[in-house]
Amino acid sequence: MVYLSLGSNLGDRFNFLQQGIDGLRDVAVDRQIQRSKIYETEPWGNIAQPNFLNCVVEFDYRGTPEALLSEIHEIETGTGRIRGSDSTVTQWMARTLDLDILVFNDVCINSEKLTIPHKLMTQRHFVLVPLAEIAPDLIIPGYLKSVRQCVDECQDICGLKIWKQ
Repeated sequence: MVYLSLGSNLGDRFNFLQQGIDGLRDVAVDRQIQRSKIYETEPWGNIAQPNFLNCVVEFDYRGTPEALLSEIHEIETGTGRIRGSDSTVTQWMARTLDLDILVFNDVCINSEKLTIPHKLMTQRHFVLVPLAEIAPDLIIPGYLKSVRQCVDECQDICGLKIWKQ
């Protein structure tokens, strides 16, 4: 199983999340995707930007983590996401769609292009709370803690509320 977070804070945020989920259906085994509720969240990192809509999805994927990364970059680009060559320029900036691999089975990777589990996921309520909805007992590889435990220990103070369309 693979767990991804989705976020959008530009334009039609809900539509961009839906486009992301629809794109993921094309790569998911049996096109089945489980989704958390959608949350409206304050920006994290660079706070001088609009609020995000965020959710987490779970699905079965049969390729490699690197292949999935390539697939999600294509999905992001399809929504108009501009990814700079220097990640420090675009890190924590407003975007149409952001897809992050949180957990990929029990894989741990720490390379220049890919870190799994996501290196900041245990510090972000906007990731942990929706992940806990669909996988509270999931043990995060490398952390040896469940998602539920990570939620309880997270000290993130950014606002988070269920989004009502």
